Amino acid sequence: MRTELRCKLAQAVQLALTPQIIGDGFVQSLAHPGGNITGLSMAGTDLESKRLEILKEAVPTLKKVMLLHDPSMGSTGLDEAKAGAHRLALEAFVVDSGDPEKIKNAFAVAATQGVSGVATMASPFSAACDGS
Repeated sequence: MRTELRCKLAQAVQLALTPQIIGDGFVQSLAHPGGNITGLSMAGTDLESKRLEILKEAVPTLKKVMLLHDPSMGSTGLDEAKAGAHRLALEAFVVDSGDPEKIKNAFAVAATQGVSGVATMASPFSAACDGS
């Protein structure tokens, strides 16, 4: 696909929920993407640490937090979330959220390890699994 993009396709290319639109070479920047690319990006990685801040404010006694991370998103946001947890003196327990069975098992393990908070990282999987 990147080869086609370099060839300046005449028709618009639509991307859906691309985690690393700049890092993967689809656009130069979000401010000036150039070409004819349109779509959504889940590049708001700065929000991962903000979610942890809000959780810590809501639960001041929080010491261990489980981060539900979708591996299909690559490392997008994971480093930021871990750094945010460290800044807040939280121990982060990272769980693969791309598989419902792994999530179920992770909650059982987390309970035995004293995890008392959960943060769901940005992911098409978590957006699609809203419980309905």
